[in-house]
Amino acid sequence: MKSPLHEATRALLLELSSSASRSRNQHFELYEDAHAREARRIHRYLESLAEDLKAHPSHARLIEDTLGGFTLRVEYPEIRGRREAHLSDFELHVLLKHHPWIAPLVGLDMSPEKSHAQG
Repeated sequence: MKSPLHEATRALLLELSSSASRSRNQHFELYEDAHAREARRIHRYLESLAEDLKAHPSHARLIEDTLGGFTLRVEYPEIRGRREAHLSDFELHVLLKHHPWIAPLVGLDMSPEKSHAQG
């Protein structure tokens, strides 16, 4: 099970996923603070995952982990490979908030009363 994210990291991750990239010169604090670096790393990871899902939409599957969180599996049949991303509830929430088109690909009903990925 993943360790919980610090509140500062969570806030910055939500902010990063809802805005354009930020230059190092204008936002130097995002490149110095440890929580900001972690938020940027997770943001890049989630964006990479979204790119893979966009490239292979029919080969995606979401599995609820027994220890909490989710495993998002993307199959690559042409090379007989797969990518598995182990996501916390919060990371899945951020991914789906920024890329809502992913929810139906993995079989999630994102109506308010049925949302699995609450922050």
